Amino acid sequence: MGTTGSQLEMQAAVIREHGGPDHITFEAIERPEPAPGEALIRVGASALNHLDIFVRGTDNGLWQLGFNGTSWTGWKSLGGYWTSAASAVCRPGTTSIDLFASGADSALWTTSVTGS
Repeated sequence: MGTTGSQLEMQAAVIREHGGPDHITFEAIERPEPAPGEALIRVGASALNHLDIFVRGTDNGLWQLGFNGTSWTGWKSLGGYWTSAASAVCRPGTTSIDLFASGADSALWTTSVTGS
């Protein structure tokens, strides 16, 4: 994020029509202001068209939300006690996702999730 003129801006991946990666443009847009009861969240990493969401819950466990093509699957606890946000890596040629994060003992912990 940066400032240009008097407007605060952020970078956004914008898709204005259906198609492949050539239809994605990166544009500077005005940073939104959250309304009362809303929050503005800084995204550390994201993936386009990836249909799994991994977050650290209020219990410090790892949680997953998936999309099966027609509906969301609901939150699933993957357990653990994570002290940092998880980083995800997809294994090429598989449906596996490896997740890495710091644990309560300051060690690097990993778990794998296999999709369909």
